[in-house]
Amino acid sequence: GVVAAPGSGAITATPSAGLASRRWRVSCISPTTPERHLFHEIALYRCFQAQTHPDLELIVVDTGAAPSPFFTSKSFKDDRVTYLWQAQHQTIGEKRNLAIQHATGDIICHFDDDDLYAPEYIATMVACMEAEDADFVKLSAWLIHDLQTGDTGLFDAPSGMLHPSLAQ
Repeated sequence: GVVAAPGSGAITATPSAGLASRRWRVSCISPTTPERHLFHEIALYRCFQAQTHPDLELIVVDTGAAPSPFFTSKSFKDDRVTYLWQAQHQTIGEKRNLAIQHATGDIICHFDDDDLYAPEYIATMVACMEAEDADFVKLSAWLIHDLQTGDTGLFDAPSGMLHPSLAQ
């Protein structure tokens, strides 16, 4: 489910159309670290590239000893991607703020490098915002897969139904 929040309170919204009517530019922001570089091609960029929303950019802010081999390779070329790297540590909030400073979109979308997103994810979120004239939307439920145990479950925030590995 998706929760849309127009001025006064949260409501559940279901878009009536597959795509939003206005051509909103969406800035996807992704803070990262060297420990997550292995996700850059197999998760982050592939999910970004598969999005059906027509006007997107991706801003990746990376801090650590070495830059991302994927985003800094000579063969990587995508004008929609801004990759920012520095060796000095920054908190996740500082990285998100820096990404927002570089964003050119009408809408900011948190697009984490270790998550998988369906191709209609951004188009659906934008359609929900439009349908409810909302200032923001957020997921109210999502699937979680634990790579160590192999467990998969649903995290449903409104009902408080936690995946067993999260309840500990």
